[in-house]
Amino acid sequence: MKPATINLLRNYLLTASLAASVIDAAALLLIDLFGVSENVFTSTTFRLAAVAAIACFVLLTKCIGRQLAASDS
Repeated sequence: MKPATINLLRNYLLTASLAASVIDAAALLLIDLFGVSENVFTSTTFRLAAVAAIACFVLLTKCIGRQLAASDS
């Protein structure tokens, strides 16, 4: 693989892991502060929403990266 491709994939993985950490922190806050049941976060609906949110974060990062690259040239 080319170094540019490796860096691109590394950035997407970093974005996905940060998004997952934000979702995890939000879930912990909802459980502690608002008394939301833990069963909410083990449902299929929540899991699909979490995957969709992570995908959106990665796509947003990709779009921002393209815009920044286009403005540099």
